[in-house]
Amino acid sequence: MKKLFKIIPSEQKEGEEGVSIGLAVQIAGREVFCPVTGICRSTDELASEIGKIQEDLARTLEAGKRAFTEGPAEEEIQIGPDMSREEVWDVLSKTEDENRFVGSFNGLDETSRRDLAEYVLTECSVFSGKGAVFSARYDQGTGLMK
Repeated sequence: MKKLFKIIPSEQKEGEEGVSIGLAVQIAGREVFCPVTGICRSTDELASEIGKIQEDLARTLEAGKRAFTEGPAEEEIQIGPDMSREEVWDVLSKTEDENRFVGSFNGLDETSRRDLAEYVLTECSVFSGKGAVFSARYDQGTGLMK
């Protein structure tokens, strides 16, 4: 397999050096680099960004496995990055299929999952509806629903 990811040096102001991770894409015979991370100014930041990519790839693998066992995926639940945790919960709690509900929650980035979990566990009813499902399946240690 061709090397997919490359390190892209930042072209910031002098003295603000860093790197980002990008995809090498061939367009009209030219190689173009499309950044997939923000600028990292330390190895710790770089490691954190790589961890996020690995989490996303793991979620993609799980979605692919479900596609093989369950058939074509239904339309994804639309959750935007600018949505409040209340809006996200409103969308998720209206999801009828429990597997889609769990998969959509687990597909959020870790910070969003933990923020949403705090909201659900402290401000929503966990005794009925999707709140009950959430409280029964949420694993505080991993931040995922099982």
